[in-house]
Amino acid sequence: MNQELVAMVEYLEQEKSIDKAILFDLIEDAMASVYMKELGEDAEVKVSINRKNGDVAITANLIVSEEVVDKRCEILLEEAREAYPECELYDEVRWELQQEQMSRIAAQNTRQAIMQRLRTYEKERVVEEYSDQVGEL
Repeated sequence: MNQELVAMVEYLEQEKSIDKAILFDLIEDAMASVYMKELGEDAEVKVSINRKNGDVAITANLIVSEEVVDKRCEILLEEAREAYPECELYDEVRWELQQEQMSRIAAQNTRQAIMQRLRTYEKERVVEEYSDQVGEL
């Protein structure tokens, strides 16, 4: 998906005349909002996309626990201590999530969120472009 993402962004840049940086920001924002809904509203999710190769890094705060009930928002103590040796039970740790951990519905919602943000951006751009010409014929 990584190279496909970069190719899609480059295509949209040429087709819709939208800067690549703005497109990547739109995609990161949309993905983060969907992952937040998936993990819970208080889940401080951050999505970053490598602009060159399209690698997606998703990080979220996970709760350290003895037994993982929900792998989307919890992590085993032993696993967390590999990266954070000083962590204790019920601490929150910043952890990189795998895209495969998210549900199929989350993937569909991500696509819809990206498309919605793109449409909103295009509408705002058109309004901004023609707002100084209101009242002229």
